[in-house]
Amino acid sequence: MPNPWIILALAAGLFAAGFGSAWNWRGALCEAAAAEKAGDSQKRKDDEGVRAHGAAAGLEVENAEAEKREAALSGALAEVTARPVYRADCADADGLRLIRAAFTGESAAAPEPHLPMPRPDAP
Repeated sequence: MPNPWIILALAAGLFAAGFGSAWNWRGALCEAAAAEKAGDSQKRKDDEGVRAHGAAAGLEVENAEAEKREAALSGALAEVTARPVYRADCADADGLRLIRAAFTGESAAAPEPHLPMPRPDAP
């Protein structure tokens, strides 16, 4: 008859070996999932960086265009404000055209004389 303590020791050893193997297997699964999440997180960060760079480049282009428009408008406004305006007029036609262009973001047309004059293409 075999000794029950030997059988109990073998059963405990098999249980410990199985528990240790399961522990290591589960740990390997968790490490693989964590590595995959870290890779996905880094990919999202890289994509966000690329999008931010594109947005910043677009903003720089818009700012450069706005500076060009502002420089053109400020030069034209200085030219218009140098002309005398009578007290009855708030702003002449050129000033109103420049103000409207500044609000709408369009380019202002060339200034026209305040008083009616025959144009070169007039009959």
